[in-house]
Amino acid sequence: MTARYLILAVCAWIVVSLQPCRGATNDTRRYVEMMQDIVNIPSGQPIAGGESREFPVSAPHAKGKRTLLFLEIRMDSATHGGCNYGMSIRLNGRDLGTARDWMNQRLIGKTPMAHVKNYAGVEGPWVRGGQWLLMYAPSFEDKQIEEGDDCLFFWDVTDLLRGDGKDDIRIESQTKRLEEQLNRPVPLVLGRFQLGWVDEKVLEARLGKPLFVPPVADGAKLSGKGFSCWLAPGGGMVVSVGKEPFLLRSRFTYPGRPKGGWNVLEPSTATQGEPGWKPTVRKSGDALSVEAKGATYSLSRKLTLDRHRIIVRDSFRNVTDDTIGFRFANELDCTGKVVPDVAVSGNQSPDYSASQNPADNPTLFVKTGNAGLGLLIEDDVFRVQSIVKFAYPMGMIGSNNFGLAAKASYTVEWAIYPTPTGDAWDFINQVRRDWNVNFTIPAGSFWTDCSALSRIPDDSLKQYIDWSGSKWIMATPWLDTYPLPGRPTYEQLVEIVRPVVEKLKRICPDAKLLLGTHPTMNFCPPGKYYDSEEYRDSHILDENGKHFWSKTYTDYYCIGVAKEQGFLNFCNYMTPGNSYYRKMTMEADVALDRAGAGGIYCDEFNHYNCVSPRTYGQWDQHYVELDNDTFEVKTDKQMAQLSLVTDEAQEQYANYILKKCGVFLANAQPVTRRMQNLHFPRFVETASVERGFHSALFSPLAYGNNPPSTDEAALFQVVRERVECCVLTHIGGMPRLTRPCVTARMFPFTPVDIRPGIMTGNERIVTTRSGSYGWATPFKARLFVYDKSGALSEAEPPPQTCTKKMNITVPAEGMAIVEKVD
Repeated sequence: MTARYLILAVCAWIVVSLQPCRGATNDTRRYVEMMQDIVNIPSGQPIAGGESREFPVSAPHAKGKRTLLFLEIRMDSATHGGCNYGMSIRLNGRDLGTARDWMNQRLIGKTPMAHVKNYAGVEGPWVRGGQWLLMYAPSFEDKQIEEGDDCLFFWDVTDLLRGDGKDDIRIESQTKRLEEQLNRPVPLVLGRFQLGWVDEKVLEARLGKPLFVPPVADGAKLSGKGFSCWLAPGGGMVVSVGKEPFLLRSRFTYPGRPKGGWNVLEPSTATQGEPGWKPTVRKSGDALSVEAKGATYSLSRKLTLDRHRIIVRDSFRNVTDDTIGFRFANELDCTGKVVPDVAVSGNQSPDYSASQNPADNPTLFVKTGNAGLGLLIEDDVFRVQSIVKFAYPMGMIGSNNFGLAAKASYTVEWAIYPTPTGDAWDFINQVRRDWNVNFTIPAGSFWTDCSALSRIPDDSLKQYIDWSGSKWIMATPWLDTYPLPGRPTYEQLVEIVRPVVEKLKRICPDAKLLLGTHPTMNFCPPGKYYDSEEYRDSHILDENGKHFWSKTYTDYYCIGVAKEQGFLNFCNYMTPGNSYYRKMTMEADVALDRAGAGGIYCDEFNHYNCVSPRTYGQWDQHYVELDNDTFEVKTDKQMAQLSLVTDEAQEQYANYILKKCGVFLANAQPVTRRMQNLHFPRFVETASVERGFHSALFSPLAYGNNPPSTDEAALFQVVRERVECCVLTHIGGMPRLTRPCVTARMFPFTPVDIRPGIMTGNERIVTTRSGSYGWATPFKARLFVYDKSGALSEAEPPPQTCTKKMNITVPAEGMAIVEKVD
């Protein structure tokens, strides 16, 4: 989702298509009645896009009391129209997040994730990058709003108060870009705005107490270096890392009327579940096993040691003649423990307690005492369906949508990583080694258009390539927008591209021009081209069985003549040899053979988090929707997840390009084993910089959405922020450069160890932190130090021969790169 989606990436996907899920999880109003000594804050007039307002307050506080902030807020709209990230709020200069730390929530009465509904069934965090998710609504009395309390926020702000009665709240509207996109004002309207206090004991009683965990009884046991694992008689697990025990419980729904229930493998002597659910535990050779059976499915769990980790294989079998489904949760129970650190999909912020789209980084890490435990999802179905979250005292990896056909079976696989150091990034880097993903990122890149490349003088273009470190140049025209009016035909595309290719060969022979495509999106009138019978075998279908088209991208691209002619953004998908696969390889031939491009860039390549991640009308044999009360399967609408359906075709397509030219770059990280094993660079989009953590299990690479075009100091900070999130940067657009950018020293890069602010590769080390750095001694290297503006302290530092690690002092908000010299 590169240049053509820069604005959409930030807002429009939420603006048009997401609708709040009403009622089930948000219960803010019931906490308001607890507040005492209420201070009413005058809310004033609506806050326009890009503007802010200060609210001086004297917050009530007292010993044994918690001070709470209540705010009713919406984005003004004539109708109820979804949601967007539209506000930042600070108390005494500090952002309000969803949590104070991993053990204490700040946001009360809401789950950490806002459950929103559209065709893709997307979830989003309430706060992202300091910006809060708000609703579009004409009033606070709107019925749709009232049911879920979506316009209400309730925070515990006790720890943010100054204590002298002189506090300051600042609310800033983040809707200016949205107003430009929609061509209308989107002011923030504030309703009730109050501070008050609540007795700590009353609040704790309302929030509920942690669950009691019964004593663990020994069962069969496995032992590794520095850790052991045993099964309790109840079928659950206990993993001891050093002297620190970690309790693991597994739960599986079973159907029933009027209410279904849960079968449980407990880390104790207790058993829970339907009649007949009686786990049996034994050790056979080097493996532990658990056997259990319910009325609709049986479970055979096998645990084996694999050097430093424990492999868990859960084999489920449908014992009925009907399709079944169930939810399952593998829980890490931290009841009664101090939890100083958690990483959810690599993100260690307490505000990120539930992972949005975790399949690209399906990991959970929890530290208690001096040790840690990591959980990793391994198999494809579990990854694509995965839920990863932590809400004290419970961490969880699971699925809400697992299904089996009549008499079918499937083995879910996950792994347990005992981590004696208690360091989340020791866990992540061990997974990287186990998955063999430390391959080379050969070059940097930037995004532009062939017409711009043709206009730039030769010397200026060569200088820009050198200064940006971008030997791969992603460029339009897109391969997949024909026959959209105004877009070139394939013949015209060849005529546009060939002169640019020749220009690059002349001025920078090792630079490659990459033409872009998309594995799903097409533009045509209904009944023609990609909506015709010729492509019926590749149509993505909506829940009504109709060819799915995206309203968001139709409204954005199909304007003017295209709108008059009825063009829509229809969505198709590849399987081996189908019509759309043939279309994709034909376009690759046009780009590589006829136009002479040096490679292909494919947008949103994993189908997991794109405009259409699923298709109806066929079944992938595992995705089902369940009734929330009975846990019975809703069988009226079969659905398949495209990341599974297209997996083999994507591998064939990537290999087709790699064999032709050796250069393939994609947006979005792999979510299946097949694609994980195919090594070519893939970045994540980072309109929200924390998305960088989602690249931690493949190529640690970000697409730098919306970099400043005129401020090189700001561009430097964009790159630096992403290093803090464990990614190097491919530049979005062509921001103006008057000197070499820091990205010029980042590639090639072959990862050895990655962690926030410290990226260690075979060729170089990139860091934002002062410390001692190097490789096996002796080594020879050059040290490049950048201040906060991105200026080098020394343009051409001499090589140093080091017999010990190099001591480096990084300037405040600066960066350093240690570059190995052969």
